[in-house]
This record gives sequence, C-alpha cells and structure tokens, in this order.
Amino acid sequence: MLISVIKLISISVLPVIISVIFYCAEKKTGFTKISYWKKQLIIGVAFGLLAVISTHLGIGTDGAAINVRDASPLSAGLIFGAPAGIIAGVIGGIERFFASFWGIGQTTQLACSIATVFAGLFAAFMRKYILFLTIISTIFFLFRAPDIIYASDFPSMLSDQQN
Repeated sequence: MLISVIKLISISVLPVIISVIFYCAEKKTGFTKISYWKKQLIIGVAFGLLAVISTHLGIGTDGAAINVRDASPLSAGLIFGAPAGIIAGVIGGIERFFASFWGIGQTTQLACSIATVFAGLFAAFMRKYILFLTIISTIFFLFRAPDIIYASDFPSMLSDQQN
C-alpha cells in the first residue's frame, strides 16, 4: 500500500517538473522563436504523453484504475494555454478509451475518457476567464468589505445593547 501511494505521489509531481522544464525553455532557449501554435502543439503532445504514462502507471483496483492522468491536461491548459490543454486532454482521453482493451479499468472506460477530455477543456476555459474572475471578485470584495467588517462586529454590538 505504501509503495502504491509513493508511486502515485511521484507520478503526480511529473506535470510540475515538465512545466518547469518548458517554462525554463521558454525563458532561456530558442524555444521562444517557435510560433505560438507550434509551441502549443509541442506542449500539448508532451503533456498528452504524460497523461498516457500516468494512465499506465496508475494502481489497478477492482476493475478501476487509480491515477493522476487529469493533472497533465489541467497543467498544460492552465499554465501554457488553452490549445495545449485541449490537445493534452484529447490525447489522454483517446488513449484512456483504448487502454481498457489492454486491461486497464474496463468498468470506468467511458467516464474516465470523457473526464480527461473535459479536464483539458476546463483548463482552457479557466485560463481564459480566471483573470476576469479574479478582477470581478476583487471588485466585489472591495465594495462588500465594509459590510463584512460591520457584520463581524454585529454580535458584539448586540451584547453591548443587552447589558
């Protein structure tokens, strides 16, 4: 059991390591000279292959596979861009669908395949709207902060009136 947990933890660190490698390559090498779409394709395929590896290195239990496959399309989409996340999700989802023919998680074949594709789509959506949502929530907080402070002081005001 402990070995399985260590295995999953080590696999879950791989998207972080690959992200750091691509980020450093972006800043320090000729990777910046590649066009945006080629870069997205390269990153999407790399994270898609990482999703495939995560599928096969997962832990099989009762016809299901416990793995961290969806972390790869999420990382690709959130950190590097929507196309990379979608490409990684599609690669991971298609491979997951066919992996059940090789004995990996037959009972969860369709659900896991769809979930991996949706992980890439969700990351693409969040990448596009996360800045917008951050700005909106900041504005909301600034306008509601006086009310929040007042409401937090409200119980003490009630106790003062009762005395």
